[in-house]
Parts: sequence; structure tokens; C-alpha cells
Amino acid sequence: MNRIRFNWKRSFITLTLMAMIAAIAGVAPTAEAAVARYSFKAKDTTGKEHVVAFASDKESKEIVTEPSAFGNEGDAIYSGSYYLVADGKKQKTAVNSGKPMDVNPSQNLIYKVASAAKGTPDVIVIGQRDSSNYYTFEAYAVTASSAIKKLGFVEKGKAKAFYALSTSYKMKNFTSIYFQTVAYNNADAAGWYFTTYKWDANAYLLKETETQFYGYDSPYGGATKKGDYDTGSSLIKRYVNEPKFAVSSSMPKAPVVKAYQFVLDGNTKANLAAGKIPGFNLTMGMSKAQVQKLLGKQTDSYYSAGADFTIFEKASSSGFSFSAAIATEGPLFAAEIGGAQLPANLTWATLEKYLGKPISQGESEVDFDEYYYYYRFGKIDVYIDGKSKTSKPYLITLVQK
Repeated sequence: MNRIRFNWKRSFITLTLMAMIAAIAGVAPTAEAAVARYSFKAKDTTGKEHVVAFASDKESKEIVTEPSAFGNEGDAIYSGSYYLVADGKKQKTAVNSGKPMDVNPSQNLIYKVASAAKGTPDVIVIGQRDSSNYYTFEAYAVTASSAIKKLGFVEKGKAKAFYALSTSYKMKNFTSIYFQTVAYNNADAAGWYFTTYKWDANAYLLKETETQFYGYDSPYGGATKKGDYDTGSSLIKRYVNEPKFAVSSSMPKAPVVKAYQFVLDGNTKANLAAGKIPGFNLTMGMSKAQVQKLLGKQTDSYYSAGADFTIFEKASSSGFSFSAAIATEGPLFAAEIGGAQLPANLTWATLEKYLGKPISQGESEVDFDEYYYYYRFGKIDVYIDGKSKTSKPYLITLVQK
């Protein structure tokens, strides 16, 4: 017989810029008095929310005409001596040691790091661009009495704190009392430096616990090389896109998720004939919402042989299809069971023991380097694939006709 087959296919030269941004020729900067350039709702260590403003009593504005690391053409650059104010109180906490600084809102270098847990405050980051690949920032937090505290950073193995830090990506509070920054070096020892800091609530310090390096050659300082440049590039994508993701030994372990597994025993034939997927509590014809309720959230998807397959949290090595060809999403009609969802006792012999002799078997008509068994129980076509008759099967495909 002709074989229907659903194949599973998943598929920082540092440039330090010394020149500041030029003013527009023939256009004078404009001054704006007492401007609150940014305003944040920030929590203290008790979880109480405060309003923190980043402001200047005299601010000028320029428009970028020549693009550089400091801004793109058309960007507005604001300049002045800035300070922070908490809850509208007159106290002023000078930023950048009271020295004038430039602010380009389009670069998002001034932001809030949201607290991951009570006991750790929201952190206000005030950054300034240094080069094409990193910026330097100061960090601040508000206390329960509406006082602004400037946070210190302490390198691993040292005692003295410093109050400015360089990073290439936004700092995050990824779990409880741990923060992380990522600095990208594109010169010697090019690569990614993932640095973890532990929050000291008594001293308002962030103390380095480790720096993991992914890149070429040997890293600078006390960083530990953990992998190559490409691996680091992949990790960066997750760091940017997943709020709670970090590259750290302090990363909490993911909760254990109970996974489902196909059951091959004396009841398998009857279950398949009834349209059931043994071991999954699933029945062909169920809606995607019903399946998701049992198998957890959708984690991925793929397309194969005219059908879209969905991967769920509790069955990460299997795919389930609710549509075929150009049809809109419908009931469950096909499944590919693989990896951790395969029964531990799966062999060609146990297949025959519990399912009997296959209707057909042999070299696949689609993939000539594979061996298959084909069964039919009720309205369910069952295909089992292996590399050869002497190797263990690696995939069970179920299709409701």
C-alpha cells in the first residue's frame, strides 16, 4: 500500500567614538525648564510603590543630522544636569555626579528593572552611550521613606564598591535577589560576558558572584569560559526575549513537568480501535483546547506533509495535528509520538507481541533508508518507523481516516 508519511523537521574592531554628536547647522538648541524627562512607578524593598522622576531644571535639545553610535538621523538629543525626585519631594539626587549628560530617548538607555521578588527593589538604570557596542550606567533604588539610593557594584573577590557599570544589553533581575548584565566585546577575546550580581539589601550593593564567558580565545578578568561564540549568540536571543532567562549557576531549576508516554501493552489494540492514544488520555476528535488542558501550554509547532503539528509542554518530543492541507483548525486527527513519549519497551518484537503481525512491513516507499510497520485499528492508521529491522523503532505515527 502507499505510505502516508509525516516527516518531523525542526529546524561585538571595538569602535570607540570620540566625537560627540554635532548640533544642527544654523539651528540653536532650545531650552526647556524643569523638565521631567522620565517618570517611573518604582517599588521599594517592601513592595510599596513610589513615583520616581528623572528631571532637569534646564534642558537643551538638538536633532541628529549625521548618524553615529549616539543616535540616528532625526533623533532628538536632550542635554542638561539631571537629578532624581521621589514622590514629588524636593530632595534631589544628582545623576552622573551632577555633571551634564546627553539623553537619547530612542536608544532606551534609561529604564526600570522590575523586581523579581519582594525584598528586592525596582532599579532605575540611567545609561549613557560609550561606543557602538556598550553603554555605561548608574543604578538607583527608592527606599520606604522615599529616599533615593545609588547602588554600588562590587567585583568578585573585592571589597570596594564602584558606582558605574558597562553593559551591552539591559540589566535584569531574573530571580529573587539575583541580577544579570551582558557585556559584548568585539576586540580580542571577542564574545559574551554574562555577569551575575547578588543583591545586598543592607548595603544597597550588587555583588558579583560569577561571570560566564562565551566566545573566542580566553576571557578577560576572572570570567570562566563556558562555551563558544555561536552558543553565546543563541543564549543572547533568549536573554533578550525571555524576561526571566539568565545564564547563571544561580538560575532556579525549572519545575519538573510530568510528561506523558505512549503505553504498549495488552490494551493498546482496543484503545487504538476506540480512537484513543494510549497513555495520553487523548481521543481523536478532541479540540486543541481540550488537548492543551491535558498536555499543558503550546511550546512550539512545525509543518510537515500538508499538516501543522503542535508541540505541548507535557509531550515535548511529540506533535499533534488539528488541521490538514488548507483546512482551518479542527479536531485532533494525527499524532507523531517520539523521544521521551515512546514506550520504554518498544521493539519490533513487542509490537508484534501486543499488536500482532503488521498488515504490511518493509522498506519505506518514501524514505528508502527506513523500515516500517503498518497497522490499522478501527479508523486509526498506525505507522512505526525505524532505521532498520535490527534497530529500535523511533517514531509512532497515528492518523485517523
